[in-house]
Amino acid sequence: MSVEYVEIGKTVSDEETRQQTVQRGRSYRFIARTGLAISLLYVATYVTVGFGLLAAYNAVFTVLYGALSMVKSQRFVRVGGIVLMCGAFVQIAGMSLLFVIPANGSHIYLVLVPIFSLIAIHPHDRGWWYLLTLLCLSLVTGLEWSRDTFQPYLARLEMTDLEHSFWRASSAFLTVAISFGVFRVFHRELHLARRDLHDSYERSESLLRNMLPVSIAQRLKVKQHVIADDFSDASVLFADLVGFTSLAARQGATETVTMLNSIFSAFDEAVAARGLEKIKTIGDAYMAAAGLPTPRPDHVEQLLGLGLDLLDILRRHNAATGSDLRLRIGVCSGPLIAGVIGSQKLSYDIWGDTVNVASRMESTGIPGRIQVTETVVEAASGAYSFEERGLVEIKGRGEMRTFLVSSTHEGPAAVLAT
Repeated sequence: MSVEYVEIGKTVSDEETRQQTVQRGRSYRFIARTGLAISLLYVATYVTVGFGLLAAYNAVFTVLYGALSMVKSQRFVRVGGIVLMCGAFVQIAGMSLLFVIPANGSHIYLVLVPIFSLIAIHPHDRGWWYLLTLLCLSLVTGLEWSRDTFQPYLARLEMTDLEHSFWRASSAFLTVAISFGVFRVFHRELHLARRDLHDSYERSESLLRNMLPVSIAQRLKVKQHVIADDFSDASVLFADLVGFTSLAARQGATETVTMLNSIFSAFDEAVAARGLEKIKTIGDAYMAAAGLPTPRPDHVEQLLGLGLDLLDILRRHNAATGSDLRLRIGVCSGPLIAGVIGSQKLSYDIWGDTVNVASRMESTGIPGRIQVTETVVEAASGAYSFEERGLVEIKGRGEMRTFLVSSTHEGPAAVLAT
């Protein structure tokens, strides 16, 4: 027996990566435009009060932010984010060290640089964030420490006569207001991200439940790498649509797939109604099992009941569509192995002589009937009646004594798909 190893890891799809890149680009351009608006306000203010050199200094950064806000290519957004935040630091630090005395409070804007850097700078470039944060904290602390004594090199004498409490309060207000605004946007984006994450989780859970039995999916999620179980007694059903190939040759692909999907979806509902396990479909063949992954004592009776359900579903389909499809079904019970194989597209599958014989019961069966082995008859004779078919040549096994579920016996109450 060979066992495949399965490892469930966290992966990020190409679509998710693209969305993250687009979102980062939007955030980067928002910050660049915010810097542009603030710099224009600085230029207008300093021109108004007659500080031409200071206005020209801010005009340089206005041009820089304007150019950066025009960047559309995602290739340059990562570099642009670093340039953007370094430019903001140089602008505010230069104003505080060269032009504006600390009492004016312009250095308080340095607090915004680390906040915006978390958004504008790519996670792989976080070294720049640490550097800018250290520089900003050091500069803000130093200027606050020497607020009453430090004199910028190019400070205008008339600036000392300004009402600094107003400008300082304005700086503090705008810094806090912008910070709150950024955190509000971040909180909204975080809420949307959590909602999308929850929706993605629910979709992945639904897909996993459709691909694998619930108990098997739970074992995989707790990182059990090897899923392989021995069952001493379980039942396997194979069903094949007789006449499907010729019918498919006479109609289009869409009509064929739609018809097959309708039939197999009804089969799926019948399997779920009885608490059994669909294993897989192979072309126009359907495979189901009972007694696994959780053993149950009535697995034979329930699987035979499912076989009758499938025959009834196909009869109703033929009556509704005018088709002449028939179903050939084979059932066998006994020991088998079940497990999960694959690392990309996971599959819960079963192996063993019981599976092979069930397949042979179907392939040598009679359309519209359920052919079973002697072990099935022994296990279910109290609930179903059977007709002995006699000896049938089975590939790899020679002659086997087989039986047909009586067409006049309905067995236990069947739960039919609607």
